[in-house]
Amino acid sequence: MQKALSTTPLLTAQEVADRLSVSRGLVYKMANEGKLPFVRIAPTCLRFKPDDIERFISLRGGLAGGVRL
Repeated sequence: MQKALSTTPLLTAQEVADRLSVSRGLVYKMANEGKLPFVRIAPTCLRFKPDDIERFISLRGGLAGGVRL
């Protein structure tokens, strides 16, 4: 049985960086450390599911208040 593919577009590292107000380099670092879930499209191409990013934010109590990433 196959899973249905999501129609939600994946986010680029830059789009995630913009949402988190961090650098694109930090997004890659968090992904490589296993702190941020990602989908590897090609050996050097990562994409991120919007739901995973929202979950990441909510599990850290939002980004306000100086919560450390």
